[in-house]
Amino acid sequence: MQKRRDEPSGLYVSDRFFQPEGAPKPHRLLWLGADALLLACLVSGLLLLFVSGFSVPVSLWFFPAVLLLCAGVTLLFRSPWCQRHWLAAGTAILLLYLLLLFLCQDVFFRGMRQFGNLLADTLNRSYNGGQSPAVAAGSGEAAAYFLLLVSFPAMLWLALSLFRKNSLLMSGMLLFPLLALAALCGAAKHTVALFLILLGILLSVAFLKPKRQNRMWGGENRQLKEENELRFQSIQKKST
Repeated sequence: MQKRRDEPSGLYVSDRFFQPEGAPKPHRLLWLGADALLLACLVSGLLLLFVSGFSVPVSLWFFPAVLLLCAGVTLLFRSPWCQRHWLAAGTAILLLYLLLLFLCQDVFFRGMRQFGNLLADTLNRSYNGGQSPAVAAGSGEAAAYFLLLVSFPAMLWLALSLFRKNSLLMSGMLLFPLLALAALCGAAKHTVALFLILLGILLSVAFLKPKRQNRMWGGENRQLKEENELRFQSIQKKST
């Protein structure tokens, strides 16, 4: 029970309210795990769809490496330093990625040619075509490295759209063309891959509203929220 005198009017105003005990828990580990799960579902589903649909030979290390990359990208985008200095962090990531492509350019271009051969083979099987491969057929091992190197910018785009911008439209700008490409090539037939992509989309829709609320009222805007609540309480007391 709170009772105080309103100086301009000279009236005594009483108010009854509940005072919570202790500070609310931020549940940062829970949000971090949910974000990592969301990113892993989308990226793993897309890669599994392409690997199975285009018959890309991959080793046992491929998908664990994808999950580690998803966890690293999530930690990077959720780190306080990256959120404060996102321009410097983005520039550093871009330079490191270009350096990695320069060092692995032989594997990258060989894998791109091998993936082109696998794409032509899939089109020939789906549409009874006679498309000849661009280069001589190889073992296709470099195609897995090509997919892994290409998936890293996709992870960054999805993390930027879901963790920073909270925009389903930005993520759809990447997901829809890739799914359309796989469907048109006759490669979108893996049930587990489609289930993972659908689960990632549902999780992103479910987490979008609380993330927006946290972004609106958390951090630097918490003081504005408290001032608005105090102003509302003051107007409410004066009107009674």
